[in-house]
Amino acid sequence: MPVAKGGRFGLDCMLPDGKLKPHGTIYKFDAKGNVVKSFGAGMFIWPHGLHVDREGNVWATDAAFSVSDEDLIYVYGSESDNVENPGFEQGIRIGDALGGWVKYFILDQGGNPGTTTGSGAEFGAVDKFGNVFAGEPRPRVLRKYVKVR
Repeated sequence: MPVAKGGRFGLDCMLPDGKLKPHGTIYKFDAKGNVVKSFGAGMFIWPHGLHVDREGNVWATDAAFSVSDEDLIYVYGSESDNVENPGFEQGIRIGDALGGWVKYFILDQGGNPGTTTGSGAEFGAVDKFGNVFAGEPRPRVLRKYVKVR
């Protein structure tokens, strides 16, 4: 793990007032393991998702995500509830990775938006048929979502 100002990557990242420390959280290394550059200062506590698309763009999120061959981005976040993030519904968001708009939504069937249950997908993947596989920390299951229309 790289050591950054303020501690190890992903740890000790908050200031006493609750703001993020101003140091990078995403690092690029050379072949010898030396840090070449970093970014993400003030943007992430620690990134949960990292993807390099076919054009070389780096995608980083505070939630887990995956990108399909059709440039659809699938964002998994078990904390997308009305307590942690007012106005959000718990579930998986599927959007146009190039345009940035959410096109589809898979509602978390077991979630209660009024609590911080942490139910719902925390990580996932998509196969070539468009089936979504999502791992949920509570109740510790792997769910398969099949596209029906």
